[in-house]
Amino acid sequence: MLVLLSWRKGTDSSTIQELILLVMGKLMESDRLLWKGILETCERFPDRPAFEVERPVNYRELAHWAKRIAATIQREGFADAVSLTAVFAYRSETAYTGILGTLIAGHGYVPLNRPFPQERTRQMLEKSLRRSILVDAE
Repeated sequence: MLVLLSWRKGTDSSTIQELILLVMGKLMESDRLLWKGILETCERFPDRPAFEVERPVNYRELAHWAKRIAATIQREGFADAVSLTAVFAYRSETAYTGILGTLIAGHGYVPLNRPFPQERTRQMLEKSLRRSILVDAE
């Protein structure tokens, strides 16, 4: 399923929020979710490498940290709000586990990284209506 949302400048945030909630609800009903496929791979091949950035990370570790992040997002979540989490990390363990954890929590993610100009990052945070942000240690 491909969904493209667009709105005109000046569209009020409550209308945008309603559209995002509608689309996210429909997507979560699907059996073909990216995060489900990744977790299936984690279960089938726990000791295989999932990725390597600062160090090799296997699928067992990826699943462990992503599920912990998802649980934290859900525990601190806002049930009546837009389900978006900003991930402020760039090619790091936090970025990869954070994106997967965000998806497991049922959120979409807003990708942010340090090379972005500061003003662009600020605007993306404001306009995204995100309710949480995940930041790497750097």
